[in-house]
Amino acid sequence: MKENQIDEYLNQFRGKGIDDQAIEIYKQQIIRSANSTQEMDNFDERVDMRATHLTVLEQWAVACGASQAYINKQPLNIFKSGLEVENCGSLLSNWWGINSKEELLETLEWLDETGHRHNFEQVIDTYFTLSPSKKEEVILEDGEISIFEKIKQARKQFVEDGLLEAEQPIPNTTIWDYARMINLCRFGLDYGYLTEEEASGIILYAAKKIKPFYNSWKELGTAYVFSRCIWNGLTDYEEWKEGLNILLSDTKSPWVTLNWNISLS
Repeated sequence: MKENQIDEYLNQFRGKGIDDQAIEIYKQQIIRSANSTQEMDNFDERVDMRATHLTVLEQWAVACGASQAYINKQPLNIFKSGLEVENCGSLLSNWWGINSKEELLETLEWLDETGHRHNFEQVIDTYFTLSPSKKEEVILEDGEISIFEKIKQARKQFVEDGLLEAEQPIPNTTIWDYARMINLCRFGLDYGYLTEEEASGIILYAAKKIKPFYNSWKELGTAYVFSRCIWNGLTDYEEWKEGLNILLSDTKSPWVTLNWNISLS
C-alpha cells in the first residue's frame, strides 16, 4: 500500500474523532507492517515470554487475547500488558475515549452486553439472504466500502489462503469483543485504572464467554482476524495472517503449549 493510499484510508478516522497523534502512530504501524513483515518470523524477538506467577487457567485466559497482543509485541503470559504506561494511556484515551476508571468499566460493560458482534451477526445473516445481483449493488455505503463488501472480500481471501473451506460458515465473531475486553483490562491494569484482582476477574470472565463458541485455538484465531476484516477491511491482513500462523505453530506460543480443552469451571 502506497503512502497516499494509507493517508486516504486514515482520513476516515479523522471524521470519527480520532486525534492526529493517534492516527500518525497507526500510520507508522501500517508502514512498518508493509515494509517488514519478515520481522514477525522470529517469535523470541517479538514476544517476551516472562517468568509468570499465573496459573495455567489464567495463562489460558490471557492467551484468548493473543491475536492483538502479539501484533503489539506484548508478553502473552502475564496480566500486565508489558507496554510503557504512557502507551497504555494513549491507547485507552485516543482509540477508546477512556480517560478514567469509570469510562473503562463502561466500555467493558458495552463490550460484554453489545459490542460489535451483534451488529456483525445481523449483517452476516442478512448477507446470506441477498441474491448475487443484490450483493453487487451494496458495494458502497455512504462513500465507503460497505460491511457487506468487507465480508465478501474477507471470505474470498480466507478461502484462497486456506483459512476457511469454500462451504464453511463465516466464523462466529464473539471473540472480537471479548478479546478486546481482555486487552483493555491489561492496559487498564498497567495504567492504574484496575487492580490485578479486578483485571484478572474480568479476563477470566471474558475467557469463559469465549470458549463455548470455538473448538480450537485455530478457530478462535481465525475468527478474530476475520472479525477484524469485517470491522476494518483487508488493511494489514497479511500481518494479521502471519501473526495467526506463528501463534499456531511456534513451539513457545501459548496456542501451542496450552491445551485448548482446559476446564474453565
